Amino acid sequence: KHLFIKNQRGSPRTRLAIDLDLNDPVDQLNILGVEKLDLEYELDQRIDFITSFKEVYTLFEKYVLEAEKASQGAENTFPLLLT
Repeated sequence: KHLFIKNQRGSPRTRLAIDLDLNDPVDQLNILGVEKLDLEYELDQRIDFITSFKEVYTLFEKYVLEAEKASQGAENTFPLLLT
């Protein structure tokens, strides 16, 4: 029997075609091993995404705070220009 184990999430590690006997405990363990690799890969991808998102969001917050400070400073100097 041929079974194609394909990761639906895009991990290159789990794309392989092998001979499997689904009643054989060793083959069942191999399938579980492949699924474990797939889940670990997906978890790593999500952690990387969250880390990147946090870094970008922190920069965004920094620029928003700087813009707010600059706008408050501009409001304070505007009356001086009128006098």
